[in-house]
This record gives sequence, C-alpha cells and structure tokens, in this order.
Amino acid sequence: TTMPSNLFLTSQLDSPFPLRKSSSYQELFQSRDLFRNTKEFQKSCFALKAIERNQDPDGHAPSASQAHFIYLHQREKLTLPPKSCFLRQDASEGFTPTIIASAEATTCCILGIQTQVGSLLHEKRQNSSTHGFISMAHIDGSDNQLRKDEKCAVRQMLGDAVRHSTLMVQEAIGQSSNTEQFHNHPIDIHLFLTGGMCDQDEAGEQIVTDIFDSLRTFILEASSKESTWSGFTLRFHLEVFSVLEWNTQSNGFPLCTSMGFYLHDFHCQKNSLGRHAPYLAFPLSGLSFDLMGNEYNVRGVRGMTGNGLLQEIFSQSHDCIQIGPYDYQAIPPLRLMQFLTLSEDVFLQYLSTSPDYESDLFVPSMKRFFYFMLEHPNAEEYFRERNVHFALNASPVVDVAELEQRQNIKSSHRQHSGLEKQQ
Repeated sequence: TTMPSNLFLTSQLDSPFPLRKSSSYQELFQSRDLFRNTKEFQKSCFALKAIERNQDPDGHAPSASQAHFIYLHQREKLTLPPKSCFLRQDASEGFTPTIIASAEATTCCILGIQTQVGSLLHEKRQNSSTHGFISMAHIDGSDNQLRKDEKCAVRQMLGDAVRHSTLMVQEAIGQSSNTEQFHNHPIDIHLFLTGGMCDQDEAGEQIVTDIFDSLRTFILEASSKESTWSGFTLRFHLEVFSVLEWNTQSNGFPLCTSMGFYLHDFHCQKNSLGRHAPYLAFPLSGLSFDLMGNEYNVRGVRGMTGNGLLQEIFSQSHDCIQIGPYDYQAIPPLRLMQFLTLSEDVFLQYLSTSPDYESDLFVPSMKRFFYFMLEHPNAEEYFRERNVHFALNASPVVDVAELEQRQNIKSSHRQHSGLEKQQ
C-alpha cells in the first residue's frame, strides 16, 4: 500500500504538507511559507544584483556578463542530466554560463525541476556528475501530456529526475552499499510551477489541477515500500507556486508569464530567495525574437499542430540541442490565408485561450508560423536536408545586465497582484 507522504513547502524541512490521495492543490494556498517564497520569486525579476551577492566558495563574485540562452517553446521540455556539458562548470576566465527559459504562458503552466544530492554536492564539487539534474517544460494541458497513467509527462519528468539522482548516489558511494548508506545521502527534488492564470473558462485551473494530481500520484508512489527507490531518502520541495490567484493581477493579467533557470555553479551556495536549490529560478517576460533560438518557426508550428506530446529538445547521446525531425500537420493554405487577413482582435479570439491577456509577441509569432506553413507544408521534406543538432555555442548569447534591465522595465508597469492583496 502507499503510505501518506510529505511534500515540503519550500526547502524548509519544518513545513511539510501532509500529502494523501485526497489532497488537492487548493490546500497549498494556506501555506504562508509557500506564499512568501512565491512572492519573493515574483519580485525577483532577473535579479543580477542578487546573483552578484552570491559569491563562489572561494569568496569571489562571478564575473560572467553574458550567458547562453536556451529557449523552450510550447509543448517542449528540456532534460539536462548531471554530466551534460550544459551543466559543466568552469570558473576560468571567459566561461559563459547558461540560462534556460520558457515561452510565455497565460493559462499554460511552466514546470521546472532541480535536484540536489546534499552532501555529495559539497564533498565533490569538482566532479561535474554531482551538480544535479535540470528539467523544464511548457505544459498546455493536452490529454497526451497529462494522462492518468505512467505515460503522464509530469510523472516521467519526475521519474527522470529521481533516476538520475539515485544513480549519482550509487556512483559516489558504490553500487553495493547498504540501504542505510543510501539513506544518509538524501535526494532533494526542488519543484517550481508558474503560469495557469485565472480565466473565465477555467483552463488554467484545469491544467494546475492535473499537474498537482500528477505530482501527488508520483510522490505517493515513490514513497511507498514497493517503490524502486524505497532504499533512498527522497525529499520533494515545492519552492514556487505562482499559479491561479497567486499569479493573477487585479486587472486580470498574469503576473509571471515565464520562468528561467540560471545555471552557474557558484549559485549552489544560496540563491536570492535564501533557499538551497542548486540554481537560481527567476521570472521572465517580454523576450525578443532574437533570443528564441534555433529553428524558431518549425518549433512553433509543431506546438500548434503536433500530437500534443511534450517534445524533448536535448539529445543525451549527442549532448546538444536537437530540433526534430518530427511531423506537423500544416493547415490548408486557403485557411491560412483567411487567418492572415483577420484583424488582430479577431485573430486572438480564434487562436488564444486568453485573448485579452496575451503578450505583444503573440500575434506576430503566430503569423510567422502561418507563413512558415505556407512555405513548408511538408515536415518530412523540411527536415530531409537539415542538421537537427545544435551545440551549446550555437545558442543565442544574451547580455545579462541588458536582460535584467528588460525585466525591471517590464515589472515597473505591473499592477498590484492578487498575491499582494492577500497580505
């Protein structure tokens, strides 16, 4: 049988949420710890100054002024195992860290996962295999993403996180070690969820409900005596819960529309929110086309017309970003031309689940995807002669200070949020 388990609200181990089969996400809104951390996350913008305050173990502040920028589209996920070159840290001069971030979301949700093997992370800092596991996904609630079985995308993401982390423990202390030794190296799984604004059709609420149900099911199963990981100490921390009434402003607009992870080793000491998740998580908004990465158009078309599954964009065998090959169903040309002649307001009514609250980039992006389908109606032909693998150095590079300035400008226009009204 599955035993009752605890989901820790933030990294504070003295604030557990008693997780049972009947638990619902609404109960989380009663947690002041989770409220406080979510509020801090929403205020942090990119917080370059907060990053500079976090010195590395030798007392040196990071000097990186630029970062590689990896962008996730709707219905995409990125899974970085511990030994990926994207997570390898190099304190030498000229090292460029990495930022991963998702497309903006209104009713969709962005789920981020970071793992940490506590004592191993500090005992073997120089070994890239101890830096943890990173995963992020842009979830739009498709039936193929949030199924009620083991093929559920959220449960698969969590399974990958735990599997990679348990392997780290086994590699570090030996496969033949006894259960007690495994228990002495707890595995912390840090969860970040944003998006899912309140909307008239309750689309955001349905996605949040399905994601929480998937999280609850996985955690209860992983905590059972019959679990594959019953010999390990697994601690799940819900660090940020910026969804629904905690992510909807008084004017109806979402407060946080995107999320990023700043992947830099010095940050494992302590992030700007005072927690010990391995890497900084921060909200993002107002990104420009130049940061949206390789094969932007075909990825957007797949997100619109594909099978609804989350597409993994990282190739572990090649240790690089992989875009396709995959199929998409192009909209008939006549229908595309009809859409392209619509006014912006009518266009939004047809193509958005939240037409009154989309960013300024929504309509230009969708029109780019439509023109792409007119030019490339056949996915197989499009990918036939193309290189689908992209190394880290082929990703856009962003100026960190400029990115922070964009976020600060954007945040200065925000209205008081529903979160602030609850104080």
